Amino acid sequence: MKGTATDKGPARHNYHRYYEKWLAPFQHKPGFKLAEIGAERGGSLHAWSRYFSQAAVICGIAYGHLSENVESKATSWDKVVVLRGDQSKRETMQLLLDKGPWDVIIDDGSHDPPHMVYSFFALWSAVNPGGLYVVEDLETNYWPDGKKGYENYIRGNGVMNGPDLSAVAKFKQFIDVLHRRQIGAPEMSIMEGDDKICSIEWGMNLVAFKKCSTEEAKQSPKFLRENYDKAIMRKWIEDAKATNPTMDSPYLPSASSTSFPALVGSPVTSISLLEAMKGTATDKGPARHNYHRYYEKWLAPFQHKPGFKLAEIGAERGGSLHAWSRYFSQAALICGIAYGHLSENVESKATSWDKVVVLRGDQSKRETMQLLLDKGPWDVIIDDGSHDPPHMVYSFFALWSAVNPGGLYVVEDLETNYWPDGKKGYENYIRGNGVMNGPDLSAVAKFKQFIDVLHRIMEGDDKICSIEWGMNLVAFKKCSTEEAKQSPKFLRENYDKAIMRKWIEDAKATNPTMDSPYLPSASSTSARGHEAIRP
Repeated sequence: MKGTATDKGPARHNYHRYYEKWLAPFQHKPGFKLAEIGAERGGSLHAWSRYFSQAAVICGIAYGHLSENVESKATSWDKVVVLRGDQSKRETMQLLLDKGPWDVIIDDGSHDPPHMVYSFFALWSAVNPGGLYVVEDLETNYWPDGKKGYENYIRGNGVMNGPDLSAVAKFKQFIDVLHRRQIGAPEMSIMEGDDKICSIEWGMNLVAFKKCSTEEAKQSPKFLRENYDKAIMRKWIEDAKATNPTMDSPYLPSASSTSFPALVGSPVTSISLLEAMKGTATDKGPARHNYHRYYEKWLAPFQHKPGFKLAEIGAERGGSLHAWSRYFSQAALICGIAYGHLSENVESKATSWDKVVVLRGDQSKRETMQLLLDKGPWDVIIDDGSHDPPHMVYSFFALWSAVNPGGLYVVEDLETNYWPDGKKGYENYIRGNGVMNGPDLSAVAKFKQFIDVLHRIMEGDDKICSIEWGMNLVAFKKCSTEEAKQSPKFLRENYDKAIMRKWIEDAKATNPTMDSPYLPSASSTSARGHEAIRP
């Protein structure tokens, strides 16, 4: 990026923190193809031409007065082609579909939220298996009514906008769609091809949709038995589809059959986590949830970290604790919290697993949270506990402060947020209206609020670096010390103060209190170092 004048680097947005991870698998891919909506002065096109060593084409879509001379500049950049087009127009979308398929599509275009949605709906089919669709500069979804962007005026009430005017609100609907397999709802779809979304990662001011590779698609979990209220689900789908884009045409363009070559599976880079899971009876692997697809990526940076510490809420029969003890070569501690009849003998089993300690506790209780805070900080915390949505929220609010910089907090089995009223989980009964629940009863709805915070309700939420949603789980990544230094500066105030005040007030109103009006705070001693746990 140096010398290219792109605003994606440290000079402004600091998106390089995310792109370094997202784009690394493509850097030396033969025949790589990237399309960027929004060429402007060409800075990022120049950077991409340097970075991708075997690119076939880097295509930029230019529009407006800020990109007047970009075509002439592009002639000196390897594999770069600049085309003219308006991303809100059908003909521009068709142009990109015809030139596809693409490994990566980046929307850095008009920044008008409805345009973001329209382009995503139009172009998702043109993303190759294993590819990415990234939308930048989500800040405009929070701007006040009448604020002028590049060529358009922003409409509505900023953070309070619904999916008809907010791309952030619309894209959040796909988070719910990710969980349809675990609740047995194949009809839970709002866009053709949304079954191919493998994960959605939100960063500070941008979001990345990852399309399942051929191999990942094969590993998708089977549809479980039906576990939701049909009438409520039907209403949710109807409401969601009602805000799908039509813009200048009632029909979105479809990619021609000639645009797509035969699907080629992505190579498997490592099976070390699968090896660790074999014979452990954990339900995180191919036998049930297929979470290994996400954990392989998330946990790899910690595999050989000296003094690594992991806490898992929900020890059950100990399968995953056994797998973690095999996988993390230099762990100081793997701690499981056991509760209920399903974990009766897990303590005796754990004595034969290296660095594993099992403690008893109820994740809805203050004393259990305080126990984990006192034994922390942790590199990774995993919630595979009661599966009661309010418990998920309570534990996250209590324990986020105990996650080390650069660490992860993962919540599994989000399917219960969609279960019908009165359905019994492990020890508790689910309440409310499933997919229609608000943040008072749904952990998914509550965690979605932090997506908005990323663009800026809980102490410590400024340390969230990214949020990645997968099929039935979510991972919050805490900024490392270096990432925190690279966080973008606060730009000038650009929102309606009254609307923002109301949104914050409403969001905080559903923060957990549970068995105490105050969440436990990490003691000063627990933050000093990694003291061993004595069971």
